[in-house]
Amino acid sequence: SDPLLFTESSTAHDSPAISPSSLEDIVGCRFSFLNNALFKFRETAQPEAAISSRDYGTLWHAVLAEFYRNQLYAAWNAGKLVARLEPNNRKTYLDQLQKIAEEILKKAPGKMFVGHPTLFKLEEEKISGALLHWLDDELQRQQANGFYPARVEFKFGPTASVPAVAVPFTDGKVLLLEGRMDRLDFQVADPEAKCPEVSAVRVIDYKSGKADNSKKNVKIEALEALLSAQC
Repeated sequence: SDPLLFTESSTAHDSPAISPSSLEDIVGCRFSFLNNALFKFRETAQPEAAISSRDYGTLWHAVLAEFYRNQLYAAWNAGKLVARLEPNNRKTYLDQLQKIAEEILKKAPGKMFVGHPTLFKLEEEKISGALLHWLDDELQRQQANGFYPARVEFKFGPTASVPAVAVPFTDGKVLLLEGRMDRLDFQVADPEAKCPEVSAVRVIDYKSGKADNSKKNVKIEALEALLSAQC
């Protein structure tokens, strides 16, 4: 077993943890893991005329996270566990989303390369127009399946308030996983209750653009391959 990854179970919670993304790098290419996780090398890319897909996704992520962060603060102040969106408040939510987006997009050129100003203006309009579709979908999903946001930017690991996830192995060693979830939803029967019974948990990973199912399968297979090799 790899001494960089595994530790004795008795000292598991005092040892370094590793993220799922780093696990993928280890299985796919250990040199990539050394570059990214240990040496912190990053590949440089030539600036393009438009904002990169990664930075575009970062902007979307920031808008949605801030929106639900505000909703959760209001819910917690009212003594509730989760944030429930009321269909009757659709116009208010949309106004809040657009205001958040406006503030984040205004600051974006000072934090990242956004490309040509004219093209970035088009991206701003695209995000603003898509917020309504996202909101309607979010309202519909909550009504349909009973999942409601409980946390955003939820961190777990040695430096977080929630400990790392310990994966035990038959030889007595433990693999510690750390990371951050974009959003954590709870399924509850009564979202207005102060202490509702949580029947299920769902992890939301925000993605912009078309889903890459092949990459998703590779990640699952990579993790399975690593765990199978170490058991």
